Amino acid sequence: PGPVPTINWRLWHIAIDCLDDYSQQLFGRTFASVAGRRWHLDPALALADLQRAYEGFRDACIERPAEQWWDELGERFGPWHAHNLFDFVEHAQHEVTHHSAEVALLRDLYRERNSRCV
Repeated sequence: PGPVPTINWRLWHIAIDCLDDYSQQLFGRTFASVAGRRWHLDPALALADLQRAYEGFRDACIERPAEQWWDELGERFGPWHAHNLFDFVEHAQHEVTHHSAEVALLRDLYRERNSRCV
């Protein structure tokens, strides 16, 4: 079983399992600094890795010439082989959006944990 999906773990997951892994697959490099790619308990480290992973992924996408956005990804992408960079970036945006929504929900629940329901 994996770790309890805390806010820190979800931030780490967006940074490493999503953006940094996609950067490795697409561009051959990673941007976050997690030693051994292990998740951490410190929210400052999770946020720092998320910021680096996001900026690296964004900048690597911007560097791609426009015509490369429509080329098939190829066999090394398995089920994504017939898709293009645009499709993959759209998938990354979906991952970031829905995991960020989970973070927002957990933050709301944490903030209200001691409040009384009326």
